[in-house]
Amino acid sequence: MVAYLSRIFGMGRLELAEDVVQDTLCKALEAWSLHGLPENPSAWLMRVARNRAIDLVRRDQLGQAKNARATCTAMFSCSPAS
Repeated sequence: MVAYLSRIFGMGRLELAEDVVQDTLCKALEAWSLHGLPENPSAWLMRVARNRAIDLVRRDQLGQAKNARATCTAMFSCSPAS
């Protein structure tokens, strides 16, 4: 799964891939103990890992955009874009 995520998100985000794999395996333990094994466990793992990585990348990009706007406002008295 780490190799799969690294191909999608790049080697610069290797730590993200490793964290997402650990998180995905924990989710699998929780979900599969309650609902049983899915029809295609490897596909389930890959889809959950990919979706989680996308969520984290989006959250990081959103946070960076907010920080940039705040810095602009503080330093240059810019009006923040809505």
